[in-house]
Amino acid sequence: MKKGFITLVVGLITLSGFSQEKEKSGTLKVANTKITVTSSDSAAVGIVKEDSTKQFINGHIEFGVNGYLSNNNTIALNKGDELMELNYGRSRYFAYYMMFDGMNIVKDKMFFLTGLGLSYNGYFFENNVNIGTANDTTLFTQDTLINYDKYKLRATYLQIPVMVRFRFHEPDEKGLNMTLGVIGGYRIGSKIKAKYTLDGDKKKDKIKDDFNFSPFKADATLRIGYSSFGLAFNYSLTSLFEKGKAPELYPFSIGITLGGGF
Repeated sequence: MKKGFITLVVGLITLSGFSQEKEKSGTLKVANTKITVTSSDSAAVGIVKEDSTKQFINGHIEFGVNGYLSNNNTIALNKGDELMELNYGRSRYFAYYMMFDGMNIVKDKMFFLTGLGLSYNGYFFENNVNIGTANDTTLFTQDTLINYDKYKLRATYLQIPVMVRFRFHEPDEKGLNMTLGVIGGYRIGSKIKAKYTLDGDKKKDKIKDDFNFSPFKADATLRIGYSSFGLAFNYSLTSLFEKGKAPELYPFSIGITLGGGF
């Protein structure tokens, strides 16, 4: 009993000593738990459980103008391919990516990036063209029977980007960044969507075919952004169609990017 009373007195003297000093505090973090000890007029201990979850995947959206260049790297097509001239105001692409957190290569300034995505590349033609396949060849002909209101060729790709990102600002600040690399793609679908009027009736056709698209593609890409907004420039290193089965054309796109990852 006497020992307990002495212990109580010592404790009260200690607390009294704290009350005469200026406020002091300290923080200890153990296993995602932050323990704050503050000594002032009344001693207090605060225990705060920090959020242990971390975002490892970032959503990324991209959209813009879609087109292609001839084998001379010009928008002007080669003689005989004029029917494939595009309406660039209506030829668009859309892509969605799930990007993994970048691997830090150089002190929060250079990162390796990869992920998985889908892209939809649409080609809307300026002329009243009809596309078909015969004898393992893709044919582009002028349609003299039907006047199309809409005639679009679309290809869908599963994509894997392999890229390097450069950050020109501190990690906790907004600023300029640049990303470059290659995006590999595998075609998972292609079709034509046509709208027209025939004998007074409005018609819609959907024709699914491979149209001799190259099954694989590789795009060189450059992205310049500020925070989560940016511009993307993509140029295909591979031809749109299989060699010898259609004109030699190289797709490109210029678009806007929204979201993290790139």
